[in-house]
Amino acid sequence: MHVMEVVPLSKMLYASDAFHVPELCWLAGRWCQRYFAKALTEYVVGESLDFDEAIEGAR
Repeated sequence: MHVMEVVPLSKMLYASDAFHVPELCWLAGRWCQRYFAKALTEYVVGESLDFDEAIEGAR
């Protein structure tokens, strides 16, 4: 969550070091989506972002 405070949401990039087993790549991607959505939700609830900004950041 701390990176979201210093970097524009449009400049964030997902990367994973899961390279050997394809299922690990899939799992890492799913976890990233889950925790990014949780972080965006917390920022909306805390009124650091409005709903439209969170939706735009999720795209």
